[in-house]
Amino acid sequence: MLSDEVAFLEDQIVAVKDNSGNLMAAAPPQADTSQINDEVDGMVRRYEKLKGMVDDRYSQMEAGDHEVKSFQGMLNDIQGSLDQAEDILDKFEPVGRDLNTLNAQTDEIQVSLNHMRTAC
Repeated sequence: MLSDEVAFLEDQIVAVKDNSGNLMAAAPPQADTSQINDEVDGMVRRYEKLKGMVDDRYSQMEAGDHEVKSFQGMLNDIQGSLDQAEDILDKFEPVGRDLNTLNAQTDEIQVSLNHMRTAC
């Protein structure tokens, strides 16, 4: 994983900083060690920038994962509501031929429609 590789790089960065510190400490006082110091500082800045970018990308991926899971949950809820509505529809009797049966079926359909509206 990229974050593991970046963490491994941090260990190497620390080792390079330690070695450069030892090298500069062992150099004679008149020696110009600014180039070594500049190189190490540049490397540290570059590493920090890389680490920040990886951390940002990881956060974006976590947020995306959360959004996808939320969307999948919504789809599952809707699928359940549709399944339930289809089950209710399958249980309806054939259309009646008399007024009392038609009124009862109309009421049953209205109740089912209200249920579906509240489910969505």
